[in-house]
Amino acid sequence: MSPEEFIEKATTAAREARDKGAPISVPIAVAQAALESGFGRSQLAREANNLGGVKAGSSWTGPVIELPTREYRAEDGTWYSTVARWRRYPDWASYFSDYGDLIQRVYPQSAAVKDDPRAFLEGLVSGHLKYATDPRYVEKVWTLVEQHDLLEPEYENPLLPVTSLHLVQTDGTIIQYALDRERPARIVNGKLYANLR
Repeated sequence: MSPEEFIEKATTAAREARDKGAPISVPIAVAQAALESGFGRSQLAREANNLGGVKAGSSWTGPVIELPTREYRAEDGTWYSTVARWRRYPDWASYFSDYGDLIQRVYPQSAAVKDDPRAFLEGLVSGHLKYATDPRYVEKVWTLVEQHDLLEPEYENPLLPVTSLHLVQTDGTIIQYALDRERPARIVNGKLYANLR
C-alpha cells in the first residue's frame, strides 16, 4: 500500500468514527496513524489493525497481540526495548472509534478542541499523561499533516475565496501578495494558511 492509499483509507475510516461521535481531529488521527504504523506497514497495523500503537492496559478486555517496542525514558534521555501488549481491532474504523474513546477518557483537553487540529495535537502531550514518549512527537505528526495536506475542507471557511493577501506593516505601508491558485488559501479556526507565489 502506498502512502497515498494509506492516507485515503485511513481518512475514510477516521471520518466514519468521527461521524459516529468519536471526539477526534481527523487530520491528526490520520497523521498519527501514518507515523505510528509506517503508513500501514508495521506488524502491529498488519496483524492487529492497530494504527496508533494503542497499548492494552489492565482495563482492556478485547483481544491483544504482544510485540516488541522501543520506549523513551525521560529521566535519563535514553531509549530502551521492551515487549508490550497491544490492542487488536477487527478493522480500521474500530481502531479510530476506540482511539476516540481513549481521547475522551485520557486526553479530554484534546477532545475539547477536536476542531482545531494543532491544539488537538498539542493537547496529547500537554498533560502528565503523554500520548507518546518521543520528545519530537508533535513536530513529527505536524510535519505529516503538512506534507500530505491533511487539513480538511470542513475546517475551512468555504464562503471566503482568497486570491490575494494584504499585510499592513507597522509604518502603515501595505504589501500585497498574490496567492498560489493551485493551492488556495484556507481559513482554519480563524488562522489563514496561504501559499504565496
